[in-house]
Amino acid sequence: MEKAKREVHFSLKWGKLDIIVTLLTLLIGIFLSVFIFFMPVEEGSLVSVYYNGDELISLPLRDESVNDPRYIILFKGEITSEYDDEYKTEYKFADCSLLIEDLIIEIDNGGITIVKETSPNHICSAQGTISRPNIPLTCAPNYVMVIIHSAAISENPEIPV
Repeated sequence: MEKAKREVHFSLKWGKLDIIVTLLTLLIGIFLSVFIFFMPVEEGSLVSVYYNGDELISLPLRDESVNDPRYIILFKGEITSEYDDEYKTEYKFADCSLLIEDLIIEIDNGGITIVKETSPNHICSAQGTISRPNIPLTCAPNYVMVIIHSAAISENPEIPV
């Protein structure tokens, strides 16, 4: 005797619950996207530069007392005057040995850009300019991350804003 074969039938029709869950997910996604990408950059926002997981420097994003553009230079070896003519800065860091070559970050008009770096296909400088809080500019081959922190004050000092 042959065993009876069972047929399994799947319905591809959308039920009411499917439509509600899909629309709710879509609305939440749109709301979060609008909130993240259109969040205003507040006065007092800070630019933080991290190298190999450690914070090197934190500067105000907009500083009326200093003319933009401002530059931060990370040197692979010792600090040199190689870039002094083109990139006027007082923010120089030496012995960043994990860098492929020297790296230069520009802060201008409320935005941050990596203007000079060495990485495969220049993926670090190809990211362009960031001007919104909490969206990192990451240069993984050089162990560098730059991020704008909002001016909001966290109640818990262990949690960065």
